[in-house]
Amino acid sequence: MVVHKRSKIGERTVKALKWAEPAIDKYMFIAAADLGLFYGAAEWIDRSDYSDPTNALIIAGATAVVTSLSWAASISKTARPIREYVGRLNRKVDRNRKASWIKTGALAASIAFTGSELNPYFQQMRQDIFPRARDPPLVATAKPQVPQVTRERPKAYDDVGHTNGIKYDFTGTKLAHKSGMTGRIQRTLRWKPIYTAVEEAHGLPTGTLAGMIMQESYGDPVQPNATDDGGLGVVHIQGTTAKLYGLDIYGSSNRDSDRNHGQQIREMLQRCNYDTACAEKYDDRAHILKVLDAAARIVREGKEKHGSWDAGIEYYRAPGKVGKNLTWRYLRDVKAWREGIQDMDSRNKAAADFENRNGYSFDTYISKWHSMSNNWGLKEYAKRTDLNR
Repeated sequence: MVVHKRSKIGERTVKALKWAEPAIDKYMFIAAADLGLFYGAAEWIDRSDYSDPTNALIIAGATAVVTSLSWAASISKTARPIREYVGRLNRKVDRNRKASWIKTGALAASIAFTGSELNPYFQQMRQDIFPRARDPPLVATAKPQVPQVTRERPKAYDDVGHTNGIKYDFTGTKLAHKSGMTGRIQRTLRWKPIYTAVEEAHGLPTGTLAGMIMQESYGDPVQPNATDDGGLGVVHIQGTTAKLYGLDIYGSSNRDSDRNHGQQIREMLQRCNYDTACAEKYDDRAHILKVLDAAARIVREGKEKHGSWDAGIEYYRAPGKVGKNLTWRYLRDVKAWREGIQDMDSRNKAAADFENRNGYSFDTYISKWHSMSNNWGLKEYAKRTDLNR
């Protein structure tokens, strides 16, 4: 009898699911379409320079379209033939259980993806409405006397090159995948003496450049932008921006997103066998100290224009879009990486992972990298009180 009752319950459950599926799929489709429209409108606004009234009209228009389409898809008599046609197609698909589950899964995945992409917008709205929900702003721990920001090439750059005074062979060293916190910490801590010196020289909050390195290049100095749009360096500076702040670049670049320049960079890196010491001879962005100093100047410029270090980091991402979701998301990510690399539990996890992979101390590995910092002219840089001289 127990088996019989269980089979009855199972049959009823299957019947109930089959009965509910068309309605579930219908409303999932409407939700996916609505979220997609809102996401498109939000991204359009975020990537434009429209005024607030224009942006409000775009959102109002998107809301009107979403409302109209939802009404038409649900109860409009005019749209009834379309609903019936779609319903017949849906029933045909549902006859094949695998196809039915694939369809439902695709709709659910679409909703989940779009919802995750919209989440930063909702978070930013929450912070605007409830200011107490804001993350604490970055604050510098020290206020050194630093010169006024300049976009001119500092003469100090000409005295800071690269030498092979100390050199180690790390062939065969295994690191965690660069996409995660552990892998990025392992790669980024290699440059700690350099990014710390630059942060101190420019008065940046501790760990700012570390967070930017982890966000931009995972800690790999010869990792160009994934889209090959011309960005290079541990903090991925575009060719046009690099020239604007006095860095010499390889080849030529005349626009922010420059695929031709990206290809030039790839070819140069391949000729150098992705060796940083070789690449820095052709492009200053491959020089760890110079590119970080330029990044610090950009962040400082943004801070001076907009009044906070948070705004300075957003300015680095896109000078004309400070306060928009594009730069707000960048700031959020940089802060998350910064917090991770400063967290001892995360660093201990990175160390344990390294030692499991390689069989020797992570501290030894990092110490060797730190001993090579002066190869990049760190001592000469640290001696200078006027970075623009």
